[in-house]
Amino acid sequence: MRAESDKRTVYKTDCSDSISLKKAYKEGKEINYTVDEDEVAGYTTEINNYDITNTHKILKTSVNVTKEWNDQDNQDGKRAKQVIVHLYADGKDTGKTLTLSDDNQWISSFVCFLK
Repeated sequence: MRAESDKRTVYKTDCSDSISLKKAYKEGKEINYTVDEDEVAGYTTEINNYDITNTHKILKTSVNVTKEWNDQDNQDGKRAKQVIVHLYADGKDTGKTLTLSDDNQWISSFVCFLK
């Protein structure tokens, strides 16, 4: 195998290391190097020459919460200064909470990233 001085660099997907490949010929024909990678779960892969790009679409949703009081505009002065709202997913507490009060007009949102 005959090697030329023109070098090509191929980077590992973790970008921590690289190898240099020299232009090489086999039986007078240049060897065409290409790259590919094993499938990465949850990602789409795009390969452009020696650049590999993995893209993960982050799925998110929001849960809007509004607290309404039916107390004649707090006529008896018993309204709480704030309430804590817990977010449940499929009946299980996620551990996420919101505090609703006059400060946020009793409105807020949970932002949830779906797996």
